[in-house]
Amino acid sequence: MFFPLHRNLSYSGRKGAQLDEEGAFLINIGRGKTIDEKALKEALQIKKIQAVLDVFEREPLSPKSGLWDLKNVIITPHVSASTFPRR
Repeated sequence: MFFPLHRNLSYSGRKGAQLDEEGAFLINIGRGKTIDEKALKEALQIKKIQAVLDVFEREPLSPKSGLWDLKNVIITPHVSASTFPRR
């Protein structure tokens, strides 16, 4: 799924992101505010879903965030948009 962050569009909350669907795999490389981070964390804690997260509601992600401790989460340092010039 792809959901751009736009002033008139947001995609968050349990129903919006289908975060309770067992086996779901979420990859967020767009904008941190497109996902309800609290609802995502709750779904991850009960281990129904997995996630790769490159962006967050507030960056950088706090060292105190519980997301760091979850085994079903891969956190990357906001590098998904890196491009290299052609040679």
